[in-house]
Amino acid sequence: MNKKFYNFGQKLSIYFNIKGYLLMLLACVFYSIGTSIFLSPKNIVAGGFSGLSVALNYLFKWFPVGSMIIILNVPLIIFSAKSLGVEFVLKCLLTVLVLGLLTNFFAIDFFRKNINVDDKILASLYGGAFQGFAIGLFIKIKFSSGGTELLGRLVSLMLNSKNINIFVAIVDAFIVVFGTLITYETNGINNSLYAFIVVFVSTKVSNLVIEGKNIKI
Repeated sequence: MNKKFYNFGQKLSIYFNIKGYLLMLLACVFYSIGTSIFLSPKNIVAGGFSGLSVALNYLFKWFPVGSMIIILNVPLIIFSAKSLGVEFVLKCLLTVLVLGLLTNFFAIDFFRKNINVDDKILASLYGGAFQGFAIGLFIKIKFSSGGTELLGRLVSLMLNSKNINIFVAIVDAFIVVFGTLITYETNGINNSLYAFIVVFVSTKVSNLVIEGKNIKI
């Protein structure tokens, strides 16, 4: 009887692991679409390492956004191994690699030509919605996509603080300001306004994914 329960437990564990990785892949697809198809073509820098990657891509056109996401995240992930545990770090590393590759994939001309949103406000709305769905899914399945969230975890551990969101918000604000400065020629001061739309929509959609119907608009 105990052996049967043990085998059943193993099968259940494998099922949930596979389900978790499939949902992680789905989240990466949505996040990369939000970045590559809606935000990056309009040079909208909305925080996070993906936003920083869009800003750096604006400066260095030859370097893909997805590759920059990987490069920015990998040293941080390796550095966090001791503090956050090997299993967490390996899952985070896999997520970042998948996310970076998919971001490069959806940046090819085929997608950008066939899914072209001219209006920057619409791009902000849809970019925020896609990224928000992904973020909510990442949180729900307890996966991390690295970036400022991971940086916030590390800083809060070093300072023995539980205010991860504050650290993340501060770093994201600096990224938005940086993006506004370097994209001023194309977006003017409006990048900050577009970023606010992205963050607002992303937060609402991610909460909807996490909490389901128990959300207050």
